[in-house]
Amino acid sequence: MSAPVDIKGDVVHRLEADGALSHIRTQIRATVYRALLSGDGDNGYGAPAERLRAAPPQLVSVVADFLQRSDLDSTRDVFLCESSERPLPRDELLRGLRGRLCERPAHQP
Repeated sequence: MSAPVDIKGDVVHRLEADGALSHIRTQIRATVYRALLSGDGDNGYGAPAERLRAAPPQLVSVVADFLQRSDLDSTRDVFLCESSERPLPRDELLRGLRGRLCERPAHQP
């Protein structure tokens, strides 16, 4: 084998061993999805706005917050590109969720 092939194999092995290769693949996949989803829909690659289904802003916010706090930033970026709703700021989300929990009637047997 030639030296460049050996070096390439060694680098791939080391990246796989510490999990970096999976992370790189995830970033590449997220970048490709973002590129496809960022289209205006006229080129056939992006989803036109009229075909997107709206999710409740609180639900989008909970998922986005979970992804961010789990250090899944690439996944969060793809999720937000696919969502037609923007997430609420965390403090606003917490206020809204607390309000809903307080409004809930007590469970009656």
